[in-house]
Amino acid sequence: KNGHGSNTVNIALDTTATAAGATSTGVLLKTGETWEPPWSIDVRQRISAIASGASTQIYGVVWGIHEG
Repeated sequence: KNGHGSNTVNIALDTTATAAGATSTGVLLKTGETWEPPWSIDVRQRISAIASGASTQIYGVVWGIHEG
């Protein structure tokens, strides 16, 4: 969940997040949005995030099994 009142956040799976905004890749979370996929996701290396402002708050839980 993006907990900030006006900043956007870009969440990247298995890659490094690039600048948050409309042209970035990954999952773009706008103000107050929550991302809850209805399917399992397969992330092998990392989950990264970058925000459009310094005071952005990101909340979340990742469930899974570490295999390596």
